[in-house]
Amino acid sequence: MTAYDYAEMLGWNLSFDLNHSSNFEDQSLLPVLLYPAKLESLTRKIGSAAKTAIEESGTNTLYLVFGFLEWYEDNNSE
Repeated sequence: MTAYDYAEMLGWNLSFDLNHSSNFEDQSLLPVLLYPAKLESLTRKIGSAAKTAIEESGTNTLYLVFGFLEWYEDNNSE
């Protein structure tokens, strides 16, 4: 069973949009559609690529990615 199928079976919201109405008890957690071994491998690969980018170009891509996120403090903020 894939992680996606398992998350669907648990009733997780599988859309790419994150919202505050998720059914998780701890709102500080971010649901991920990967099993722990695959997640660890992927995060290690991202970290290695980011380190290489810093060494070769001086650009920290992990900081640049935050420019693509939409963040709202509460329902009344723009």
